[in-house]
Amino acid sequence: MYSLSISSFKSGQPDALKRSLLIPLVFIGLFFLCDRVIYFIINAGFQQTTTGEAGGIVNKVLQEKFDIVILGSSRAVLHYDPRILSSKLNMSAYNAGCNGQQVHYARSLVDLILKRQTPTLSIIDVDTSFVVNAATDSHKAATLAPFMGESEIIKKMIYSRSPLERLKYLSLSYRFNGKPFAILKNLFVADKTIAGFSPREGVMDPEKTGEGILTIVEPERVMMDLLREIISTLKGAGSHVVLVLSPRWGRDGRVDQKRMPALKAIRDLALSEQVSFLAVTNENTPEFQGSQYFRDPAHLNADGAQVFSRILAAKIAGLMENQFHPVYDEISAGGNH
Repeated sequence: MYSLSISSFKSGQPDALKRSLLIPLVFIGLFFLCDRVIYFIINAGFQQTTTGEAGGIVNKVLQEKFDIVILGSSRAVLHYDPRILSSKLNMSAYNAGCNGQQVHYARSLVDLILKRQTPTLSIIDVDTSFVVNAATDSHKAATLAPFMGESEIIKKMIYSRSPLERLKYLSLSYRFNGKPFAILKNLFVADKTIAGFSPREGVMDPEKTGEGILTIVEPERVMMDLLREIISTLKGAGSHVVLVLSPRWGRDGRVDQKRMPALKAIRDLALSEQVSFLAVTNENTPEFQGSQYFRDPAHLNADGAQVFSRILAAKIAGLMENQFHPVYDEISAGGNH
């Protein structure tokens, strides 16, 4: 009887082992099946969106054909009117700036754009805010996760954030983490921008604007390296690159000296990469000495964007006439050299 019980137990071991292995395998298989079904459904909706910073505006950029592309943050979105650039330069233009995004987003977007077309001219709006806060910037740029499948640049950026990222993104639907409701909403929202340009009305009141506390702004190495990579990648693809410093308001009508280390580093980068650096500041451009063209200290209003875009178009027209021979504007009053 004892030997029979032992024999029965031993004969039942393989079945028990198989069951213990089968259950987690079935669970994992169901998880990945559900994950892929969810991804398919969300992605199908996402591909139809052309608005919203959950990635819809990127879909719109990638659908467009243009000779000129503008890259940058909210300062690009609000400052550069593609209609004026197109009219003055006789080339189609698209504003691919994105609110709150910096160099990581721009580098990733450049990779996506170049897989589809090579702009004749690439304008990058550069500012002190564009080359600082690398850790925060890489996390914000994760909004481009839906495009991981077609960009090694995006994949590398996301995986570099932490050792757990590769594990998280084994789930395809995780690429849309936190985005489903925004995607659903944006399915029913029409694109109201003007080729990506989104002007804002309103005039700031300098009497109600505080000075703020600004420490010396030093550019971060990783951000400057990425900016250099953007420039070299665009140049390598055959696109002319121009770095542009657009206006900020200052109470004394001068560029804040605490921003100068970062601004000079950007200008030096332009020099080393042999691309033009064009500066339109409140100090070297009389039109921006007052506050009437600003909606807040960091952004132009709709009227200011038109004035700035006309000034910039004239500068770029001069570059074109000179076969894009590099020009390096002075940041403060003093002109070119």
